[in-house]
Amino acid sequence: MVDARALEPFDLNGPVLSEPRGFVVRPSAAGGFEACAAALSRLLTRAMDEGLWWATIDLAEPHPNPGFAHLGPDDDGALYTEVAGDYYLPPAAHLDDGQRTALRELGWGDPVPDLSGGDDIQPRNHTRSWPIDQLPTACRHTLLTLAVVYGFHEDDRLAVRLDPFV
Repeated sequence: MVDARALEPFDLNGPVLSEPRGFVVRPSAAGGFEACAAALSRLLTRAMDEGLWWATIDLAEPHPNPGFAHLGPDDDGALYTEVAGDYYLPPAAHLDDGQRTALRELGWGDPVPDLSGGDDIQPRNHTRSWPIDQLPTACRHTLLTLAVVYGFHEDDRLAVRLDPFV
């Protein structure tokens, strides 16, 4: 259950998480992806009391799978989530048509191409925003996406990092 504090949008002018933290977890040893998603939601909810954060989930090193997810504040105070797009993946790990279709079916937006010819900041990953009171659902959905699209397994070791939002 999410406490009342988590129901408030992110305050982009508020304090920032004081120091980074992280851990490695093997979902199969921690009750599976569902239990890990619930624990992640509790961690992020508690961190909101301290300040703004940016979370990263990927496979613990060493591992050849370069998939990842990020969660953090959106421009309007909602929860912004993103998963790896081809721009950040090595050519051998670029997404195939089936993976792109799965991302769309799971509600993820496509990356925005940089049409300026420059290096303008664009969403280069697949993105989705959530009302902050849907944090538990967003955590479950993000881990589901990492499993379905990027091939994460419950026996893999997941690295979760929580950094100050800057």
